[in-house]
Amino acid sequence: MRLTMGKKLVTSFLILALLVLLSGVVGIMVLNKVSGAADMVVKEKVPVQDAVMKAKLKLKNIEKLICDYSSASSDLDSRAKKLNQQLEEFTMWISMLRYGSSSDRFKASESYRIYKKLNSGIVVPKASARLQKSLDKIFADKEIFLKNCMGLVKAQNLYFGYSVTRNNKNYSLPHYLLLMHQDFINWYKA
Repeated sequence: MRLTMGKKLVTSFLILALLVLLSGVVGIMVLNKVSGAADMVVKEKVPVQDAVMKAKLKLKNIEKLICDYSSASSDLDSRAKKLNQQLEEFTMWISMLRYGSSSDRFKASESYRIYKKLNSGIVVPKASARLQKSLDKIFADKEIFLKNCMGLVKAQNLYFGYSVTRNNKNYSLPHYLLLMHQDFINWYKA
């Protein structure tokens, strides 16, 4: 059988069309695989990372508020309220990571009330097993941390109750008595 120029051209175009069709099918399959991976990242990885970062930010805010509170001499009630709010929000973020924001356990917790109040709307899946180990340790230490924070609030309030404010500066009783003694000596010398 002899191949004419027309048959050769038709055959080569058919082979070329078959190769284009094959590369198109492979491209669509790869695109679907990449799309599935991107959906997994957007639905699972990004919300978890966002929740971890927000919990870390809350912890930094708590650290700053503790430093401010321990050296404060006025407005203790509002400072304690801010500290308590940050502690509750920190607990919400780590609870969300531990249980997942759609779980019944999270919805039955106090953290869910805060989640609704903040109107966050973020859907966080339950954290991976590796992250769960860290979260279990954080939860175990969280109770001690909360107790120590509340102890700081009580101690600062007690300290403030046994202090004297003079010229917008707070003094402990021994320090104030020393200052008064110094004022008396200066007055006596004059």
